[in-house]
Amino acid sequence: MAGICPGDKGAKKLNGLPAVFMNVMEEQIFVFKTSIKTERDRQNICSLLNATEGVADWNVDLDDCDRVLRIVTATLDAVSIIELINQKGYLCIELD
Repeated sequence: MAGICPGDKGAKKLNGLPAVFMNVMEEQIFVFKTSIKTERDRQNICSLLNATEGVADWNVDLDDCDRVLRIVTATLDAVSIIELINQKGYLCIELD
């Protein structure tokens, strides 16, 4: 099945833009300092983050002194992510 292309005469428009562009949300990368120290800790949050709707990708750098957690999302905000990680008992502070 073909999608609607912006140049198609039958394409719906909202505010002058093709409707297909109105639902696209820009992904953001959030970066946090955490207390996730070991591979076991990483595994502890793995199922949580993999099951969280809106998390497109994530990783933890266990070699970094700040144990940096990076999360790619188009729908979550930093506060929501911090609350998720805190629920598992880990420190989580957004880095600038």
